[in-house]
Amino acid sequence: MSKDKIADYDGATAGNNTDIGGISIDEGMLPSTVNNSMRELTRQLGAFADGTDGIDVLNLHDDDASASIKIQAPATVTTTTTFTLPDGDGTSGYALVTNGSGQLSWASAAGIGNVVEDTTPQLGGNLDLNSNNITGTGNIDVTGTVTADGLDVQGDGTISGGSRLTISNIADENNDGIRLDDSTTSRFNNLTQDSSGNFKIQHWTGSAWQNNLTVTTGGNVGISNTAPDFNLSVGNSSSVNPSIQIMSATNSNAQLLFGDGAGAAGYRGTIVYGNATDSMSFSTAGAERMRLTSAGLLGLGVTAPDGKLNVVSTAHNNGSIFDSTGTTQLWLRDTDAASNQKNWGFQVSGGDLNIVRANDDRASGFVTPIYIQQAPANSLVIDTNGNVGIGTVPLAKFHVNSTNSAFYMGYGGNEDIYLQTTNGNVLFTNKGATTERMRLTSGGNVGIGTSSPGKLMHLSAGNDSASLRLENTANSKVWEITPANPGVANSGLSIYNVTDDAVALHVDNSNNVGIGVSSMTNKLVLPNAAYFAMQDTGGAESLAIRANTSNAMEFLTGGGERGRFSATGSLLVGQSSTSTPGVFNTTQGAAIASTGRIHSSVDGSYSSFNRNGSDGVVIQLHRQGSGVGQITVNSSGTTYNTTSDIRLKQDIEPLQATDKLMDMNPVSYNWKVDPDGPRSMGFIAQEMRSVMPEAVSTGDDDDAMMSMDYGRITPILVSALQDAHRKIEQLEQRLADMEAK
Repeated sequence: MSKDKIADYDGATAGNNTDIGGISIDEGMLPSTVNNSMRELTRQLGAFADGTDGIDVLNLHDDDASASIKIQAPATVTTTTTFTLPDGDGTSGYALVTNGSGQLSWASAAGIGNVVEDTTPQLGGNLDLNSNNITGTGNIDVTGTVTADGLDVQGDGTISGGSRLTISNIADENNDGIRLDDSTTSRFNNLTQDSSGNFKIQHWTGSAWQNNLTVTTGGNVGISNTAPDFNLSVGNSSSVNPSIQIMSATNSNAQLLFGDGAGAAGYRGTIVYGNATDSMSFSTAGAERMRLTSAGLLGLGVTAPDGKLNVVSTAHNNGSIFDSTGTTQLWLRDTDAASNQKNWGFQVSGGDLNIVRANDDRASGFVTPIYIQQAPANSLVIDTNGNVGIGTVPLAKFHVNSTNSAFYMGYGGNEDIYLQTTNGNVLFTNKGATTERMRLTSGGNVGIGTSSPGKLMHLSAGNDSASLRLENTANSKVWEITPANPGVANSGLSIYNVTDDAVALHVDNSNNVGIGVSSMTNKLVLPNAAYFAMQDTGGAESLAIRANTSNAMEFLTGGGERGRFSATGSLLVGQSSTSTPGVFNTTQGAAIASTGRIHSSVDGSYSSFNRNGSDGVVIQLHRQGSGVGQITVNSSGTTYNTTSDIRLKQDIEPLQATDKLMDMNPVSYNWKVDPDGPRSMGFIAQEMRSVMPEAVSTGDDDDAMMSMDYGRITPILVSALQDAHRKIEQLEQRLADMEAK
């Protein structure tokens, strides 16, 4: 047999009995021909069945043999496999499935989207599509190599580690490569490379390709730049405002790091923007060197600058401005100044330092307020404490040291004021340093007009020249401390109100002091209506003493008069008009007359006398220096006592008082000041004056009101009662005698 498998019989040689494809039985065929064809077919099928001869392709033709379905075995079969077909023709929509042992059966094909039931079929070798497409909605897992003229992935695609996707023979960078296409728009992007091997990311704008990112074979990266000359180039000659933006979280930093190694060596230099503080810092050699704050303050060597430019350094030459070609200049400009000259410059030229002011062009209007020439060491020193030294390291805020220690101030080239030190003294002179005007000694005394001041301040001049003038320009007031009598030596001292031409305070040679007066005969003299006051902490007047035009001294509190000493020496309290308040008047207050009389008048209240600690006298009464009575108090009451000591009496006689008692005329009455008040009982002083004058007081003049001492009537009452009692006893005795008869 010329062919060893059924697949070789493709029907190409019809009528050849050795070609199974040519076996044909038609109507009218000779029996011998049919017999030969059947015999050959039987022989070949038998050999195929017992394995002695076989075929590797089963070719099933259609009716006219124009197309066929081939079932082909692998080139190498390691294990003989037998598939047993099921009985029956199955059901519509069913497929043949194996049980894993070669038994085929009909099963529903629902849910089987691939040629096998495995939803992730795999190929053990290479897959060559031969210009055909693979389409579907499932997954293709390839462990080998896929060679295709194109690859269109509309879902998710994954290339695992150790694998790669290779696109070869890129001839057109605009059309070859990996394209990311949004099918809903006409805009898409390419990942490709140009003819020089540079990697590019392109964007189709709708009319042209736009190169957004280029990575050259040398490692340079260009953003909107197709030929970057540096590691990173942004924009090209046609770019408008190209920018680089670095964003980070609100409380974190955005950084640019520079270095030459791993770890800390990888960020030796940094530019850091702190979003939390809105500040930018610059570092070199691993340390911050400069910072720009959110307020626009720039600090060099300081992290918290407090000015527009703050330079801090521990080295003497750090922060220097150096120009080797000519004059070194540093200019400061005041933008708020109204005039043209608002530019200040520091210039170093020829070893000299000039601090100049100039116009806005800094080339005209030069003024040099400060000029420092080349000078020896310590010509001008300002130490860390702010002390200034000229010719020395300062020991105080301002320290000058030289051979003559002189300091000049002048105008128009003339040294009008000359300041120098000698032997610890400071001298102030003028007019060519010939006339000394003031001296400060080593002991701290200041002398004006004298070279040997004896006190802290010593003024010396003839007559009225030694005056001290004080002037207040705000209210145009001028005061002087001057000799009391200008032009007269040793005439005292005055504080003089020059503006009002009045003496405020005058001390004469007798040490008498006058306030508002210049002629004194006593140690302290105030003019009439003078006012001496004390104020509380709030500035309000609390106590004042003043003399009025009636030569009385008034005492005031809270702005009102509370008492006074009258011109006659009486002390008046609570009133100012009378020294006898309550005597034929209703004036309230109290008075101690210069004659010693005491008067008190109250309204709705009372006068009070009190004794603390023990019983005894609360008021003692005297006459011509001798005690004549007292008022005593104890815990139970008050006793009114008059003098009755026998040692004070003489010519003592028994009192016969019955007649006096009978001459007395006791009456009841109403007081005229209270006619409707309760009736009172007593005597009429004028009547009692003839009966018992010692009990009646008539006053110091005829018009004085009479009064009575009712206590003086007591002896009369006792004597008359005793006389009556004796008479009663006599009558009782006589009656008893009469009854006894």
